[in-house]
Amino acid sequence: MHVQVAGDRTRLKVFSLFYFNPEHDILHVARQPRVCDFLAVLHDLRAYDPKDVGLLSLALESALVSDLSYFKPLPEGLARTSFAHTLSRLQRIIWVASSPIGRAIMSIFSNLPTVGFRFIHSMPIMSPNASYDVLAPDPRPIQSELKYVATASSDPRSVSLMWRDILGKWGVIQSRPAQQQVLFAFQPWAGDPAIRDAESAQSYLSREDDIWLRTQQARSSIIPKKVGRVPIEGPEELARAVRPAFGFWLFPIEALKDPERHPLVWSQPVFDLRGHEPELALAHLY
Repeated sequence: MHVQVAGDRTRLKVFSLFYFNPEHDILHVARQPRVCDFLAVLHDLRAYDPKDVGLLSLALESALVSDLSYFKPLPEGLARTSFAHTLSRLQRIIWVASSPIGRAIMSIFSNLPTVGFRFIHSMPIMSPNASYDVLAPDPRPIQSELKYVATASSDPRSVSLMWRDILGKWGVIQSRPAQQQVLFAFQPWAGDPAIRDAESAQSYLSREDDIWLRTQQARSSIIPKKVGRVPIEGPEELARAVRPAFGFWLFPIEALKDPERHPLVWSQPVFDLRGHEPELALAHLY
């Protein structure tokens, strides 16, 4: 199981050592672990917490929530008590909706109808680095592009409903409902070099711009005329575009309106989030 921590003052997990400040850090279960391993981590966070603060902020992928929804609750005992106690004290939960779509969108070749052929320059690019600075709100001029916030992840609202059922099944009682947020970001493909420093970030952006310019020209003959001239963005337009950010957006789950749906069952949601000002978490690039 891979556990990633992201926060204002983050300490990384190193083998058996796990430096964690529950008041400032977010526990992000970044890959799909076995449910029993996830339960064990939550138990240990409580068992070895000298101040008994507990886990306050948790970020989850939809796959783990789905697995939990099918997992039979443990019988009464220490493990179940620890799990219920931890979840009862959560103050914030983040539904991770990062995916490898959301920047260069060519919906005439995909399952994102009406988005068109466009580049969402303001969509943050995820970095594997664990430390972030959070700006509230995102200071960039992003409102016009928030009309097309797309993800290939599960609909975060559906994940939230599954989570509510899980809490009920495990008998978790919260004195105050946890704040729910949604993390949106462009997740580079697994084969892409990791973006960890300024050099790798610049290399990624240069490669991305080059691919976008070449793709527009290569597909110009099959792009509908209503799109306009092709390329729709040249080097001059790219130079004036919203500056890129490496990190992620955080929106309150209440910001998600009805998503665009396609008749095909495998299509992904597109959210119109105009009028909302997301937090922008900027990764520390070495």
